[in-house]
Amino acid sequence: MIHTRLWYPQFDIYDAIRRQGIIVSFYNKAEISLEFLFICDFYICNPSLMSRASMRADERKAFNSSGIPKPHQHFLSFPDERLLYAKMGGVQKQATKELAARGLIEVDRYKDAWIVATPQGSQLFDDWLCNNSEELEYKSLDFLKKYFAPVTEGGVRDLKKKTGLTRVL
Repeated sequence: MIHTRLWYPQFDIYDAIRRQGIIVSFYNKAEISLEFLFICDFYICNPSLMSRASMRADERKAFNSSGIPKPHQHFLSFPDERLLYAKMGGVQKQATKELAARGLIEVDRYKDAWIVATPQGSQLFDDWLCNNSEELEYKSLDFLKKYFAPVTEGGVRDLKKKTGLTRVL
């Protein structure tokens, strides 16, 4: 008898650490909030679910031309975004704790729910972005940064309004 096991990147701590690192690198080491990181991580892990979020016309046009597949184009079906986001919370929090424990993000800023890479973290995250990210992740990051989730004054508040994703940290 052959036993197989499906791999779900949403619940893989090692993949969550890698994804969070490439997000920090892609946002050019800007100081981003923990909640902003978690929402971006959710969409890097589940890029097709961005199509269900509220977007302005220019954002929707950019998304449609980005090459990111929509949920109906996948073999698997996806649960409700808010439910999946809530279920990913434990893994996301543990991944961020590991980044802080390993000295890859600044611990003092992490305690205040902000993410800033240390010099060692920046170097490692840049390597992950260049060598360990998939094409779809890169397309998703590019769309997030340019259109959907730029680091602005409204920042996470605007992102939460577009997506409906919230969680108590």
